[in-house]
Amino acid sequence: MSRRFGSRVVVYVYGELPEKISFNVECSAFCDPSSPAEKFVELKFELANKGQRENRCYTLAYELQSVERRSKDEPPTFLKRSGNIVTETAEYFYVRAGVTQYVSAHLWIPANVGLVRVKAFML
Repeated sequence: MSRRFGSRVVVYVYGELPEKISFNVECSAFCDPSSPAEKFVELKFELANKGQRENRCYTLAYELQSVERRSKDEPPTFLKRSGNIVTETAEYFYVRAGVTQYVSAHLWIPANVGLVRVKAFML
């Protein structure tokens, strides 16, 4: 049985997007009683094409940081850097005109992390 925990997420988006593409990231964390030391995290990337033509995304990547600070001088803790999640066999993700495309990524983080920052970019 899994329990879902709402995690506060700060999202930074980098890269130049076509004028009619909107990009968003949703983060959900789940706790598994059989693994009390870790949380399962799902990142859901939303690419919405509000234009009239198909757009391609060749690179989609993210970085996950814990931003719980014990003191002012302590920098955010690096948790994971993905690299490009567009597979070589797929070559690119495409978003047709008027369509919203969702792409998911999954990872495990320490259970004591409560506040995360997601930095994501696409090209």
